[in-house]
Amino acid sequence: MHSSRLKSILVSYHFHTIVIVVAILGIGGTLSVINRQKPTQTSHVQSTEEASPTPIPSRSPTPSPKPSPTPTPKPTAGPVPVKAPVVPNLPRIVTQPSVAIAALLKLPLYVEPNTSVSQQAAVWDAARVGDAATLRRMASQPQAKWLGDWNVDPYEEAGRYIGGAAAARALPVVVLYNLPNRDCGSYSSGGASSTAAYMAWIERVAVAAGQQPVMYILEPDSLAEIECFSAVQQTEVYNILRNTTSILKRNKQAAVYLDAGNVTWQTPVTMASRLNSAGVGAADGFSLNVSNFITTPENTVYGYQISALVGGKHFVIDTSRNGLGTDGQWCNPTGRALGTKPTTQTGVPLVDAYLWIKSPGESDGECGRNEPKAGEWWPDYALGLAQRAGY
Repeated sequence: MHSSRLKSILVSYHFHTIVIVVAILGIGGTLSVINRQKPTQTSHVQSTEEASPTPIPSRSPTPSPKPSPTPTPKPTAGPVPVKAPVVPNLPRIVTQPSVAIAALLKLPLYVEPNTSVSQQAAVWDAARVGDAATLRRMASQPQAKWLGDWNVDPYEEAGRYIGGAAAARALPVVVLYNLPNRDCGSYSSGGASSTAAYMAWIERVAVAAGQQPVMYILEPDSLAEIECFSAVQQTEVYNILRNTTSILKRNKQAAVYLDAGNVTWQTPVTMASRLNSAGVGAADGFSLNVSNFITTPENTVYGYQISALVGGKHFVIDTSRNGLGTDGQWCNPTGRALGTKPTTQTGVPLVDAYLWIKSPGESDGECGRNEPKAGEWWPDYALGLAQRAGY
């Protein structure tokens, strides 16, 4: 009897021991599962829009693109809202664009067919299928059209491009880049032979546009580097910009933005003074970061600082190559990326648009390294910009 009872006790003891062990293993397994499901630690690498490297003063030459073959206009998609960059400490400036400009900004930006990038994608279709697809995604984004001294008579090219956008019910962005003594003799030097020749050239652009919707970026770098001119020439530049704005604004559907360089070039006070001298009060605002790589948040803060000194004027930012910010170089730097896709829906009150003003993939110049000349198409550089942007 004692032996039977002892066996019963031992069996009961072993049973409970097994239950306890199983329970412990079960809890341990559950903890293991919970531990695997914990989110990984947030990366310390800043996003491309929020990264703010310390800028190094640099200049920003603007290449001279060559005209593309005449395209067949195609309908374009509407504006795509984007998340506003995180920009701290913005002054409280609230000004509204005119009714006409507000209407313009509701139009989708024009995507020109048959550009250098789309042509390159077609060339690569057979042997470099993946690269071709990457460039085709890049080609789907709106880019500005540059007019300069390579357009001896800009009437035909301006009319074709602006008219094509009107047919597509879209907003074209046109860069006017023909100022006498342009770029102070650097890689993008050139321009009209005289003030009279320049004003006649502008008249041809204005006549070609008629009363069709258009956004103009007026003479990149002209104010940021105006100190390279003599006092007489500086007065001439200011007069040219004021008169050009007046001519272009005869079109009630034209928005005009005077170029204001970038945050590393001139102080807000200096740039505001120059914009005022150039008649920014009669324009719709100013442009920043053309052909440069400085982040959107840095340009936004700079733009707000300038705006406070020029009557609350709005501005646009070139985001074509600023996706990874600047490394302090302006001439074909390596390791850069496409920035925010073009849109007029920025979510930032004074920023009218993020634009690809610079045509990504066109060279900044030879840069002392025998690279393609300013404005020449450079397919592998374009591909690198797109790949690093995750296209």
